[in-house]
This record gives sequence, C-alpha cells and structure tokens, in this order.
Amino acid sequence: MAKSSTMKNSRLLILVAILILASTVTVFAGGSREKIEKEYKIAEELFSQGKYEAAIKALENFIKDAEEQRDLFTTWQISKAWIKIGQSYEKLDQWAPAFNAYQRVSDIYPSNSDAQAGMERNRKKTGQPEVTKIIQLFLNLDTNSMAFSPEGKRIAYTTYQKKNGEKIRSIKIIDTDSNTLKQFPIKSAKDASWFPSSISWSPDGKKIAYTFWRSGAILGEIWVVDSDGTNNRRLVKLDEYASCSGPLNWILNSSKIIFDADTHIYIIGVDGTGRKILKENITESCKTYLSSDGKKIAFQDNYEFEQKSNLWVMDANGQNVKCLTENLKNREHGVFDVSWLSKTNKLIYTYGYIMGTVTFGGDLWLVNYDGTEKKELVKTYDVTSFASSPDGKRIIYVRYFMDEERNQFTHMELWIINNDGSSDIKLGTLLRGENSRIVNTYWSSDGKTIALVTGNGQLILLDLKSGNDPIAH
Repeated sequence: MAKSSTMKNSRLLILVAILILASTVTVFAGGSREKIEKEYKIAEELFSQGKYEAAIKALENFIKDAEEQRDLFTTWQISKAWIKIGQSYEKLDQWAPAFNAYQRVSDIYPSNSDAQAGMERNRKKTGQPEVTKIIQLFLNLDTNSMAFSPEGKRIAYTTYQKKNGEKIRSIKIIDTDSNTLKQFPIKSAKDASWFPSSISWSPDGKKIAYTFWRSGAILGEIWVVDSDGTNNRRLVKLDEYASCSGPLNWILNSSKIIFDADTHIYIIGVDGTGRKILKENITESCKTYLSSDGKKIAFQDNYEFEQKSNLWVMDANGQNVKCLTENLKNREHGVFDVSWLSKTNKLIYTYGYIMGTVTFGGDLWLVNYDGTEKKELVKTYDVTSFASSPDGKRIIYVRYFMDEERNQFTHMELWIINNDGSSDIKLGTLLRGENSRIVNTYWSSDGKTIALVTGNGQLILLDLKSGNDPIAH
C-alpha cells in the first residue's frame, strides 16, 4: 500500500513538473512573441512618420527574430515585412534594394499583388528587364558551347545522339524567331570518337567556325561551314599536343579568325591562307577574346601547375602586351572567366579560387583595356558566369549557392547589374540540383534573349521585356 502511494506521489510530482515546465515555456514564448510583434508595430509607426531608414532597420530586426522563432511566426507574416521594406526603399528612391525585397516575396508567393506591383513600378522607373517566358530544352549539348547568330535569332550548338550504342556528334541550329524551334544538322562526325567544341558565328552571319577534337588524344582541328550546312571544310589541322579549346574570334569583315593553339595565338584567313603567330609562349589553356572594334586582343593565360591565372591585353597585331591583373604572387586565386563589355574598351572578368582547372566562383570585376579604373562590381565571391548586354550598359550574372554545413550545392540565382555597379537586382532563382548548374551564359545581340547552358546538356532560353522598352539598342 505504501509502495502504491509512493508511486502515485511520484507520478503527481512528474505531472506538476511537466505543467510548470509547459507554463514556463508558454510564458517565455509568449514574451518572445510579444517582443517581436512590438518590433513590427514600431516599424509601422516609423514608416507612418516618414522615418524610412529607421523603419527598414526595425523591420530587418523583426525578420531576424521571427526567423529564429519560426514556430511562432508564419512565412506570410515575414513576407509582409519584406513588402514594407520594399515600400520604404521606394520612398528613399533606392530602387534596387526595393526590387530585391519584393523579389523575396515573389519567390515564395508568385501571385502576390503587392510584390508584383512593386516590381513593376521598379521596372518602369529604372528600365530593368523582366523575364517573361522560359523555354527549357533538353538538347544533349555535348561540350556546353553555343553561339548566337549576329542578328540574335538563331543559335548554333554542339550536340549528340545515340545510334547503335554510340554517340554521333554534330552541330545544329535552332531558329527561335516567332517562338518556333527549327533544328537541322550542319555537320555530323563520321567517327564517334571525334566531337565538336567551341563555336563562333561570323559577323556577316554567313559562316560558322568550330573546333573538332578526338577523344582520348590531344588532337584538334578548326573547321568552317556555311550557315546553311554546306561547304564544310577543314581550316586548320593541328599537330599532336596542340590545343584549340578556346574561343574562335572572327575579325570584323569575316575574312580572318584569331585562335589559340599549341602555346601560341594565331591569325589565319578563312580560306586557310596567311597563318601567322601573333603571340608565342602562352600556356595550353590560354583563351583569347577580340574586342568589338577589332583593335585589341585580351587573353587569359593560366599557369595551372602553379594554380595561377592572369588577364592580359595586346594590340591586334600582337604588339604592346600588358598584364592587367598581376596576380602571380597569389598561388590559389586567379582569373577564370573573361569577356569584353559590349561597345566599350572595358573588360569584365571573374576573380576567385582556382585549383588546377577547377573554379569555385568569384567576384565580378571591370577594368579598362589599359589596366586603369579597375572596379569590383560584385563582392559575393560566388559568381560563376556572366554576359554583357549588347549596348554594354548592363551585365547579367549567375550566382552559385552552397549548403556549407552539408557541403552541397543548393541552387543558382540570376542577377543583373549596371556597368557602374548600381542597381544590382535579382531576376530569379534558377534550377536546383547538382547536374543542372549553369556553366555558360549568353545575351543575344538584339537584347531580347538570355541563353543559359547547364552542366547536364540543357539549354534554357529566357525572353526579356524592359520596363522602358527596348532593353538595348
């Protein structure tokens, strides 16, 4: 009997302890909730008083605390705070952070009228583009390479198809005009062990140059074909250990091509004559880029064994070679992606951590061809690819995000920024998944289409509309 009474008392004590603990948690939670809700009320009062900067700080504090107490606050309550932040930035005439605040809500609630109205006001004010349509194509892109035609209506790309258990590789063209897709082969490899690589469309739109590699051997050739698929001929047969994986650069009148191979930079006539060395003693992984006026050649020279990479510029005749980055003392960082800013004498490049040929994202920089006015546009250290608008006024870029605790890729985001570093806004979240990472970004010459190439052979086309149409001239 005494034992039974003792057990009852023990159970009673445990029940009382649980009730006290629950009461304590409830009081703590209630107090925490009351404190956080008060932050939001203070922010509303500051907003109504026209103290927008203070309101933004109060709202950011509310969001931070509410995120830490997600069992007490809904996503919608947090989204309302982001809407209020966007409105506050609008009152301060700061349109980029306003847009990004609205974009956060739109990512979660795509049909939210306040977020959509805020972004539309932003586009009309700044002329920033909007992604109006997304076309996702599974094209089995072979080497992640493609090229827009000069008028921006066609895309040439490398691809493959399986036949009798083998991959038959070829180059094809997509006609994207009038929202239609037309495909036709240009060149198919006779031997499945050969595959096309870099592609470049001539300025007059009549020809396409591409490199051809043999699998399992360091052999490469350069071919030229008419854009209707006829008159395919080999332009350059390279010796063993030669490299021609870099860009193929047409000069403005479409009569010659500049390319890198066999540790040299060459120029050659499109008829195969007049081959000439412009620069000797570069590394095999060098990549060349001709300026839009045809007067300068930029090249990215990689020192892979020492984990270094720099950006260089020289005259189109190979004279006056100059290093623009001078990062040789840094053994783990370097330049890993380069492009000329359209219609300017400026270069865009990414600078980040490099291990051999593997890159992990970097910052986005802009510099004059003579090395002056070097400016860091994006300091997030996660930019993986980018492209310039046809008028050179804007740069679109892709950011790479990781779950640091799990060391796993999570997603990518598409951003756009003015060439002076202003109005940095997010256009949207891209595909998720390790195999769908964006590896190359392109902007059509008419300014209306962004093309994104993924690591698993997809081509994503984004149609753009500007708040102050047209986007580019």
